[in-house]
Amino acid sequence: MGLSWFVVFCLVVVTACGSDEPTGADSLTSDLISADGQGMDALGDSASEDTGSTDTLTDGSALADQSEEDAAVLDAQAGDTTSEDTGPDVSGLPCGMACAANETCMEGVCVRECQDGLTVEELKEQLSPGAQIVANFCTDTAATHAYAVLPSYEMLELRVTSVDNSSEFRLVRWPLYLAEGPNSSTLLASHNVAGLIATWEVLPAPFLATASQHVLWGYATNGNGLGGTALRVELSEPFTSIQKDARGIAGGELLGGDDLLTYSFQLAQKDEGLGIYYHRLSEDKVVRVVDDLGTSSGDVVRVGDHLLIGGYSDDWGGCDGGAPPLNNAGSRVFVVSVDEVKSAFETNSTIYARCNALTLDVEPGFTGLGDGFVLTRLHDGAFQFLGLEVHRLTVEPALSQAQLTDSVQVTQGTAFTGGRKMEGAEILLLEHAAGFLMIKADYLKVEIP
Repeated sequence: MGLSWFVVFCLVVVTACGSDEPTGADSLTSDLISADGQGMDALGDSASEDTGSTDTLTDGSALADQSEEDAAVLDAQAGDTTSEDTGPDVSGLPCGMACAANETCMEGVCVRECQDGLTVEELKEQLSPGAQIVANFCTDTAATHAYAVLPSYEMLELRVTSVDNSSEFRLVRWPLYLAEGPNSSTLLASHNVAGLIATWEVLPAPFLATASQHVLWGYATNGNGLGGTALRVELSEPFTSIQKDARGIAGGELLGGDDLLTYSFQLAQKDEGLGIYYHRLSEDKVVRVVDDLGTSSGDVVRVGDHLLIGGYSDDWGGCDGGAPPLNNAGSRVFVVSVDEVKSAFETNSTIYARCNALTLDVEPGFTGLGDGFVLTRLHDGAFQFLGLEVHRLTVEPALSQAQLTDSVQVTQGTAFTGGRKMEGAEILLLEHAAGFLMIKADYLKVEIP
């Protein structure tokens, strides 16, 4: 019994949800139904079945045309002329007994149990206070290399598997308004690349960047020299794909359907070494807009009005003839405004990050969640993984300062390894070994200026 059935059940039998008062889950359910019209379509079959049942009851009302005398005779034969058989009262039972055998009632919501991994109750124990479980989607995440959550209550997932001596990439989209979502996926793109991930011949870039009706993804190759490809795919049929050479691509972003960024050594016809390349497809124009990021690449992530760009060097050196800083080697995360990047593209200029960009004190492996949020992994002094934290990015150019504020620990323990936020909503999907747990939390509220 899936999420869509539970929504219909709650609409038809209010007491089955355990309360007459609307809850946070009820509010979310309304969101699921109305999101981009998709949820309502998903509920269409169930709604038709309910209407059919009502019609059947209406057709059976011919019994009401019997005379009062006939009705009295029937009552007498039944041995009860004063009461009706209304069936068992389930209003006090968990979820009104609406959950299927493979579901657990959690705070008035039927949540799917996965065959492998932890139970829903065990997953809940590793959530910090303030989170409400909405759904659990069961799928093997071992092949998942990147994923993103769309505002239309859909998931994008990049899956990579080894087939003979090649790697098969599959970009799929599946609905978050159906409990069987992963099994109802739509294939947007497939791609076969010679070489295996296990032997480092193929290196999937760990990102999916979305903007309106497009998604950007990519991979690097390390066979006969360093190579790579960036692919922009339309989210609507026929899912047209555009490919661009992007040697050594490690990250990317979309600044619109027509404007894309790659963190690579080359993009299309522009080959100037490691940096952030800006490509406007309609003009076939490419500019390396950010340089001086170290000797090896990291992530490029858009967080609100800024880009977070990771880099590494064994020797960062000094700036303007000054002495090098004490922490002269290692990873750095630079903060560059999107407006600066756009201006550099228009003027064919370059931002030199090492000496001119703000830096952020954050460990590599962070995730940009959109809406100004950043997700990080929390470790103790012995580098043991403790859970996930969410923060807000605060940038004050006048003070030459960028920092993470309003930190909240989202999970406690090792069950959840990452997550993605639905932009514009208080929804977070948390990855675990057997799938994705969807939660709603007040600490994910979007601040409206």
